[in-house]
Amino acid sequence: MVFLLLERPKRAEHIHVKRDRKLAKFWLAPVRMAYNYGFSQTELNRIAAIVRKHEAALSKAWHEYFKRRDGNSGGQERSGH
Repeated sequence: MVFLLLERPKRAEHIHVKRDRKLAKFWLAPVRMAYNYGFSQTELNRIAAIVRKHEAALSKAWHEYFKRRDGNSGGQERSGH
């Protein structure tokens, strides 16, 4: 399973991959592994290939999340109501 860990936007784009008791972190742009706890090399190769294939979509989701979270949805300002 691949999912975004939505942390502070000043950090570089990355995802965390978790399955059972295994966890890995991959940086985006360029895709590279930051750490791994428990995945085999074969699994990491497959995960990296999936992340590379979907890198653009993952990056877009990252930026869209922080745009919404920070209240900047499409350049519209909040009215405070």
